[in-house]
Amino acid sequence: MEVSYRTAWYGKERARESVLGGDADSYAQLVWFGQKAVESNPGSTIKIEYEPETHRFERMFVCYDAWMKGFQFCRPILFIDATFITNKYKGQLIGASAKDANQGLYPVAYAIVDSETESNWRFFLQCVSEVFSRYPMRQVTFISDRNPGLLSAYPHVFPNNPHGFCFRHLVENLSKKYPSQSPLHKSVPYLFMCCAYSRTPDSYETNLAKLKEEGGSIVEDFLKDLPKESWCLAFFYGERFGEMTNNLAETFNNWVVDLKSLPIYDLNEGIRTKSMERIAERKEGSKEWVTVLCPNMEKKLD
Repeated sequence: MEVSYRTAWYGKERARESVLGGDADSYAQLVWFGQKAVESNPGSTIKIEYEPETHRFERMFVCYDAWMKGFQFCRPILFIDATFITNKYKGQLIGASAKDANQGLYPVAYAIVDSETESNWRFFLQCVSEVFSRYPMRQVTFISDRNPGLLSAYPHVFPNNPHGFCFRHLVENLSKKYPSQSPLHKSVPYLFMCCAYSRTPDSYETNLAKLKEEGGSIVEDFLKDLPKESWCLAFFYGERFGEMTNNLAETFNNWVVDLKSLPIYDLNEGIRTKSMERIAERKEGSKEWVTVLCPNMEKKLD
């Protein structure tokens, strides 16, 4: 039996709608979702913004009280990034995650927006700031991939919080500036790594001189608008806890990958359900721990 792509696609969409409902109708359930989520977990923050005249959805923010109560016992460092939503109306899912005591993924907050604009990043960061103000928090360090919208919004909301750039992304951007067959394609990123991991200003200056001598004008241009306080350990003014990359944000993106194609209500409900399952698994798994520290950290100490 031969079926055209168009027929197969419409058949799939009809089956999907019969199971999950329509994508447009899903937005109408968000207010109810927010009310019930707050009722079941008092203290949670769920904000939904829409156009006043048309009531058209614009963006939303979600942070459960259970997440924040647990985050107070994690290292105060947040990994933030955005990933594409692939349902009918598209958009971006901004996630903020931390590491639990056993170095596992710990979601803290997320937002659903149309794109990574300065306005949307400011909305997300302001919501995070408002949530933080209600809990006894140490100074939180943020790690990101240096999105332009985020860089514009961040100083207005968290002017005194350290903001580290992902070293892996910086290295990738620098290595692309040299032909793959050139010896500089490998040597320059290595020297850049030596600069990033420098522990004192003197060692940084020594490694920087070698980097500029090897990389030439390309390196000069690359470093021109790159504040050393955001990528070099010697000048980072906060606590980075040894975290040089934003890899945990990629873990969050993989964690929600099977939910990104769902209608917006099911996307939110899926994250809530996954989180509950993860909390339950962590609680059950920890009963078998016989180490003084959490297993992964004790292994590292050994």
